[in-house]
Amino acid sequence: MHCKHAFALAALAAAAASFAACAGAGPTPAERARARLEAVAEAHADEEAFTLRLNPALCDCPEFEVLLADTWQRVFLEPKDPEGPAESARALLTGTPGKDPPATIRVSGRLSKSTRMAGNRAPCLVLKVLLACGREGCKPAE
Repeated sequence: MHCKHAFALAALAAAAASFAACAGAGPTPAERARARLEAVAEAHADEEAFTLRLNPALCDCPEFEVLLADTWQRVFLEPKDPEGPAESARALLTGTPGKDPPATIRVSGRLSKSTRMAGNRAPCLVLKVLLACGREGCKPAE
């Protein structure tokens, strides 16, 4: 009789745990990742100058990274204009024949408070580049 009660109690506990898991399911790992990244973007929303590097990856994600609070974050650059400042940043980071490209450059821009999903389904930041400044940084207007 003692074993019957233990088995019934274990079955009841398993059913209760299963019900609780379904009823109170929290955010998914993807939702938590997006929320963490949006919090990073919010914390840096007032900044206007950023350090950028070109770091191509094998996965389907942005090839650029922005340095925020000593951590490199994958970032989409906007606007997607072949003559615009994002392409100027790419040109600076890829270098010219006979001259090694810099490891990083400074850009002037605005970080979006929202994220965009990369092809690998990872949330990434979005940076609107206003001016690609080079290694030395953006010079103030005179």
